[in-house]
Amino acid sequence: MNILIPILKKDETWKQHKKKLVEEYAELHNELTRTQFLEKDGAVVDEEQIGKVVEEAMDVIQVAVGIIYKALETHREIAIKKIQGHFVKLFDRGWKFIKILRMEED
Repeated sequence: MNILIPILKKDETWKQHKKKLVEEYAELHNELTRTQFLEKDGAVVDEEQIGKVVEEAMDVIQVAVGIIYKALETHREIAIKKIQGHFVKLFDRGWKFIKILRMEED
């Protein structure tokens, strides 16, 4: 499966990134809360609800990618160092990987 996450052509400030992240996080939180209540009541969580959760999670990922891209544009060396170090940090903490998503620059 290929997952495409575009880098949007934007020139947002850090403040704008923060505002968008808070907004998208709130939407994801709401959908997860709805899903949790459905499960708690013993109801079957339908495809529509799971679809909403996935859509909102993708929106959060999209914002995070924009933040990382801005860091790469403004402070490339430290951003690359931290991106590469994240993998090592997870490994060192004993996390088991089930899959790895590869990000490539075109």
